[in-house]
Amino acid sequence: MSTRSLKIINGGDISADILFSARGRAGDITIRALESVLLDGKTLISAGNPFFSGIYTSISAGATGTGGNINIDTDVLSINNGAVLKASSSAIGAAGNTMIDARSVSLNGTGSGIFSALDPGAIGQGGNITLLTNSFWLANGAQINASTNGKGDAGSIIVTANTFDAINGGRLLTTTATNNAGDITLKIRDRLFLSGFGTGLFASTTAASTGRGGNIRVDPRAIAIQSGARIAVDSQGSGEGGNIEIAGGSMILDQRAAISAETASSTGGNISLNLSDLLLLRRGSTISTTAGIAQGDGKGGNINLSAGFVVAVPNENSDMTANAFRGRGKR
Repeated sequence: MSTRSLKIINGGDISADILFSARGRAGDITIRALESVLLDGKTLISAGNPFFSGIYTSISAGATGTGGNINIDTDVLSINNGAVLKASSSAIGAAGNTMIDARSVSLNGTGSGIFSALDPGAIGQGGNITLLTNSFWLANGAQINASTNGKGDAGSIIVTANTFDAINGGRLLTTTATNNAGDITLKIRDRLFLSGFGTGLFASTTAASTGRGGNIRVDPRAIAIQSGARIAVDSQGSGEGGNIEIAGGSMILDQRAAISAETASSTGGNISLNLSDLLLLRRGSTISTTAGIAQGDGKGGNINLSAGFVVAVPNENSDMTANAFRGRGKR
C-alpha cells in the first residue's frame, strides 16, 4: 500500500492471517506513507469486549505455515490509546517480523504497542521487531514486547535512533514462559532517557520457564535513568540470566533507578559498563547482580566497570553489589 497518509482508528484494522487448518505463508503487510501513519483507539463489539485498532499478521490454532511480516515506511508513526501492531503465531510456524522505518516514532497509552508473540500451542520462532528512527518516544504504559508462551524462542528487539525517551511505564521487553527470551539492542547516537516506576528495558523469564533470559545492549553518548526506572535481565525460572552491556559517555542513575541481573535459582547474568566519562549514583539507586533469590545454588554474575569517574553521593544509600544466596557472589 502506498499513500500520503494512513489513519486506522475506532477499531479499524488491516490483517493477513492463516486460519484454522490452512497451510502456507501469510501475506506480508507493507505500508509506504509519505507523511504519516496513525493507529488510534478502539470500538466495542459488545459490552466489555473492545476491538483495538491495529495491523495484524497471525497463524491461527490448527494451521501450519509462516506468519507474514509487517513493514512500515513513513515520516511519522503514532500508535495511541490501545492500538497495536502485532505479528503472532498460535500454531506450527514462526511469527512474522516487524520492520519500521520512520523519522519519528511515538507510542502512547496503556495497551498501545508493537508486539511479537508465540502464543500457547505455537511451535516456531518468535518474530523480530526492528525500528529505524531519529526520535523514539514511549509513554504511559505503551510497550514494545517480544514474547513466547509456546515451543520456541522469543524474538529480539532492535532500535536504531538518535534519541530514545521512555516515561511513565513505557517499556521495551522480551519475555518467555518456556524457551529463551530474546535480546534487546539499542543503537542510540545521542541520549537514552528512562523515567518512572515500571519504565525501562527488560529481558526476563517467568517462574515456570527453563530458558535463559535475554541480553540487553545499549550504546548512547548519555544515559539518564531516574524515578524508579530500570534496565533488567531478571530470570525467575530455572534458566540463567542474560547479560547487560552498556557503552557510552556518561550515565546517571537517580531516585531509586536500577540496573539489575537477578535470578531466582540459577546463575546470574553479568553487567558490563564501559563509560568514557562519568558514572553517577544518587538517592537510593543500585547496580546489582544477584543469584539464587529462591534459595538456589547459582553463582552471582560479574560487574565489570570502566569509567572516567565514579561518584556516589554520601548518605544517599546508593549501592553496587554482586550477591549469591547459596552460590558464590562476584564483582
